[in-house]
Amino acid sequence: MKFNNKFTTKIWKEIPSDQNPYVPKATRLYGYDTFELLKKKSFIDVIFLLMLGDLPTKHQTFLLEKLMIFLLNPGPRDVACRAGMTAGISKSLSTNLLPIGLMAAGGKVGGGAEVEEAMQFLIKHHNECPEKTSDHYLNQVEENEGQTRIAPGFGKYYGSLDILAMRFAELLMANNPTQDGYIKWAHHFVEQSSEYDYGWLKTGISAAVFLDLNIRPREGSGLYQLLVAPGILAHAMEQTHHPITAMPFVSDEDYTIE
Repeated sequence: MKFNNKFTTKIWKEIPSDQNPYVPKATRLYGYDTFELLKKKSFIDVIFLLMLGDLPTKHQTFLLEKLMIFLLNPGPRDVACRAGMTAGISKSLSTNLLPIGLMAAGGKVGGGAEVEEAMQFLIKHHNECPEKTSDHYLNQVEENEGQTRIAPGFGKYYGSLDILAMRFAELLMANNPTQDGYIKWAHHFVEQSSEYDYGWLKTGISAAVFLDLNIRPREGSGLYQLLVAPGILAHAMEQTHHPITAMPFVSDEDYTIE
């Protein structure tokens, strides 16, 4: 087994300065000069380039930008935000708050791991009839309290449809020229199950958008964590300015011991 003597990457190139080879005088992202990108392109364009190696089309920019806004702040009910908030009010180091929240944002229920599983689910079934696939999964679903999934990324949110996720999906459908994409397929999958209160979840809609952007499942799980990070950080930092008494405290009689 022969190892390389240095790391290699197609993503980034550094042109060393004349005085010090460790200090670059210019950098290129997939061949594009960084300062030219800085002058002419938006953050959305450049993050798309970083993830996929090409600059986005107008519709790809629309999809990624709208998803970023939708996921920007998961809110204090979200487990990742709650993890960051708890760490913040407990006076953990400020540098630890975002990593703590992001660990929770990687989970299999409402996190990056579910996004990856939802992407794999969509890839597996994308060439099937969405209505028949929905019927198949409806016949197999097992109800549990609150967070039932008909499939990864699709199900119930606190026992009901996730209204905001459904509204966001409708917005995307109204601006989606792709007739055979993953968003379109998942829309028909959800139509069949919504009468039973199984619908889009934010992990499922993230999965469909990522796939329509040609992002792969493994990258999708990490990108999801990146997109929810600003809200986690904001909520966690807000709590650092409050005393610990501002946090709810569960009394002994409210615990259930089995």
